[in-house]
Amino acid sequence: MSECTYCAGPFEPCAHCRGTGVWSAEKPARDASGSIGWEQVVEECRMCAATGRHHDPPRLL
Repeated sequence: MSECTYCAGPFEPCAHCRGTGVWSAEKPARDASGSIGWEQVVEECRMCAATGRHHDPPRLL
């Protein structure tokens, strides 16, 4: 893969992870007693490939 023009250019933080490279949210989970609660999910940001830099290529029509 050649060098990414968005990573090589001036830094603008990713709109999805706010430049941290990590995305977090909550998902529903059922415990042993059957009640539903919330479980924290933390993973690398897929929108910027965990770089923290904004990637928004122009759309071709």
